[in-house]
Amino acid sequence: MHIDFKSVEKFVRSVTREQSPAEVERTFSIFMCRCLATIRDLLPRLGRDALDLASSYWLEGKGEVAALDAANESCWNYLVSKGRGIDVLDKEDAAMRALICVLGHGDSVEDSVDSLEWFVNMFEWLGWRYSGRFNEQLRAV
Repeated sequence: MHIDFKSVEKFVRSVTREQSPAEVERTFSIFMCRCLATIRDLLPRLGRDALDLASSYWLEGKGEVAALDAANESCWNYLVSKGRGIDVLDKEDAAMRALICVLGHGDSVEDSVDSLEWFVNMFEWLGWRYSGRFNEQLRAV
């Protein structure tokens, strides 16, 4: 099973057409947090903590942007410490890269769409089992 890219495109068109840039970022981030919850077991402890922080921020409206920024930096540093500044070589790398998408902030709709596209590609990279989990979350939106 692969990602249902046509449904992703439909989701993106619907959200970007009807929402302000801040709402687009929030909607995409909520969706990504829900998808990430299905792959929580692939994340190292640092990643699980960052996911908790992002979920609290995006789903519950709790926390500060500065905390997301710090978690983003920590996750990047973790990947760099593994020698993975650029490369995605295993499922943990892909899960961490997907997580980073909900820890950063964009100034525009285009930034939010770019983050979602990267996120989708990381789920596709994970393979059929994880693509299926992504598609389940997509159908729920």
